[in-house]
Amino acid sequence: MTRQLIGAAVTRYVLIPGFMVAALAAVPASAQEFSQAASETHQPKTDVAGAIGDSIKLLMIEHGTRIAFQEKTRRELRGPFWSDYRRSIDLDSGLVTVEYRIGDVRHRREVFSSQPDDVVVVRLESSAAEAHAFSRADQVGRCLVRSTVEQDLSPVGRCRPPSYRGDVSYQRPLISEHTYVDEDGRPYRYGDRWGHAGPPEASYSHDSHPGRFAPLHDVARALVDHLVADYDVAVEGQDDRLIDLTGFRESDIVRVFRLEPAADSAAPLTIALSSYPGVVVLAGAAHEAWLPHCGCDACDETTTSAADDLEELVDDVVEGRFEEHVSARHSRVGFRRWSPGGSSSGGGSRPEIPRQRLDQAAARLDALDGPWQPWPRRRVDAG
Repeated sequence: MTRQLIGAAVTRYVLIPGFMVAALAAVPASAQEFSQAASETHQPKTDVAGAIGDSIKLLMIEHGTRIAFQEKTRRELRGPFWSDYRRSIDLDSGLVTVEYRIGDVRHRREVFSSQPDDVVVVRLESSAAEAHAFSRADQVGRCLVRSTVEQDLSPVGRCRPPSYRGDVSYQRPLISEHTYVDEDGRPYRYGDRWGHAGPPEASYSHDSHPGRFAPLHDVARALVDHLVADYDVAVEGQDDRLIDLTGFRESDIVRVFRLEPAADSAAPLTIALSSYPGVVVLAGAAHEAWLPHCGCDACDETTTSAADDLEELVDDVVEGRFEEHVSARHSRVGFRRWSPGGSSSGGGSRPEIPRQRLDQAAARLDALDGPWQPWPRRRVDAG
């Protein structure tokens, strides 16, 4: 049997004043009897009837005032306002239903969510044919969408992180965060696995499911396609700095995309797909970034968060929000990035990098004399 919890309709409120009047008429007699009985056993005498009566009178005055001024308030606030509001939840199916009326149009919204399937479904209905209007667009806020059916707007991809401000020609491929089962048979997902207790010691340096980061390769390829389409860059399939700056072995590399902007003042960008699977980025003269940052079970990193970081890094480099510092003499490198969502910086000693590479990086940065500049956009012919 379906069980429902139903909220009261707004129109029922007008019944309350009549009920209160009847209650007020009955209260003094019963309260007086209670007061007389109490006075026989307790001294001094307490005016219980007066206290109860005054409380009910105040409640009626407050509620009556709200009813009296309701229409005036609505006119001044210039609605429209909902009426005949009704909300229910089916405890067997988990379906939440909301119904209400605005003017002569009745609306109905049904919502269902499934945590195992990572999905939220919303169904909207109305009594008027054009009550729901949606704009067909490639971007809604930070979310990238496309219309798959003439009258249906179906989201495809993920929302960009707050700092990402690239063009709408880029759409992140879908990323599914899978559910796994531990040795005790309990399901879990990466991202919030350990809670406040923190990870156990055995989870450090142990990577149970490295394959979960394979979608990063698709994200990287989509970013490369976007950059080549919108910016004036040359693309090469190798970067001879990759081994020296990252410590990679040839067998670790699946694919390399080196993007060199047409302007010397813009930072070059190399995106390498690793066999882990993951992504390594070389930006500018000597900055490197590994995604994921750490795949061990203790760090609990998700593919989605790694994709967010990759997009933010690429966007900062392309938009000229990136600068570097290299000291070949002391084998030190450093960087700073900034974006609307915040900034980050870092650096340290890198004695493993050959001195020749550091000299080359320092020379290019000296010629730049400041932050890297934005990438030049690809020119589009008027015809």
